Amino acid sequence: MRLLAAATIAFLFVAGPLAAEPPSYGSINKTLADAVIMPAYADYAAAMADLAPAIEPYCTEPDEAGLESARQGFTHAMKAWQRVQPVAFGPVLEDGRASRVQFWPDKHGTAGRQLRQALAEEDPALIDGGVAGKSAALQSLASLEVLLFGEPEGPSAYGCELAVAIGRFQGDLAAEVLAAWRGEGGFYESFTGADDGNDQFYDAAEAHTALFKAMLANLDVIVAQKLERPLDDKLEDARPKRAESWRSERSLDNIAANLETIQALYVADGGLNLWLQGGGLDSLNELMGKLLTEALATADGIGMPLEQAVGNADARPGVEALLAVIKRLRVLIATSLADAAGVTLGFNATDGD
Repeated sequence: MRLLAAATIAFLFVAGPLAAEPPSYGSINKTLADAVIMPAYADYAAAMADLAPAIEPYCTEPDEAGLESARQGFTHAMKAWQRVQPVAFGPVLEDGRASRVQFWPDKHGTAGRQLRQALAEEDPALIDGGVAGKSAALQSLASLEVLLFGEPEGPSAYGCELAVAIGRFQGDLAAEVLAAWRGEGGFYESFTGADDGNDQFYDAAEAHTALFKAMLANLDVIVAQKLERPLDDKLEDARPKRAESWRSERSLDNIAANLETIQALYVADGGLNLWLQGGGLDSLNELMGKLLTEALATADGIGMPLEQAVGNADARPGVEALLAVIKRLRVLIATSLADAAGVTLGFNATDGD
């Protein structure tokens, strides 16, 4: 027995402490689904459910307080949608749902034309029957923003009823997306229970890759659409009306909401940060946290709405700094973090745009 004990101690001395278990795709998927993804979708559904009720009082009594309530309802809904964007995979991408939530960018002005036509015709059937059978351009938050923020005095009586119809559609759509995640045999079960494969994923690694692709697709949109398009090449070429949600002055807030979700995915206890802990990767882990914090601080420090800042000589450098730090963050996630996680990215939803 003494010899056996001595041999065991000698082995432990030579071999050192037992290596920690490597992170598990399935475990991280479930942690992030419970801590970040499902709360984001639940908040999104709740905000969209509140949208039509926030607008209705203005239709009954079109005063300043009612208009402010309607606009706050939009702001709350848009923020909740922006927080979903980095985890926009699964049900929200099926049947064109994402573009029905927000038809943007609208490079050909489709929503504007359809909305102007609807307002000119004032067809009561559009109000009574709702917008469920209409185009994504007319149904989305982009059209709702025009109705609520397009004129200082607010929408016309018909425009307000149309805004309510869009709000109701968005509430129904969000409830549908959440139910597709939560229901028996729903996407939550597929995403968190993919260890042995299922109808959605070959294994938990493929499910994890889907999350990575959604997060990186969102960063691509921030860079190419939300920042580079309104910035253009130089100050005199700035295109402020290319900024997302420029009428409601939410462009920077939208980006911050995206970044907050990406940060939550990374810093969650048992989240994506596990891939860069130990094994000589601690400096990358520290850099990732630093870049996420820096991106949010840079956005906050710009000090004016994005659509104003891109054409302002004093504020524009802050926007350019934000673009630079998000590009660095995107590269770090697509290379170091993806490599550490063993994720092969391939193409994502924004490739080819």
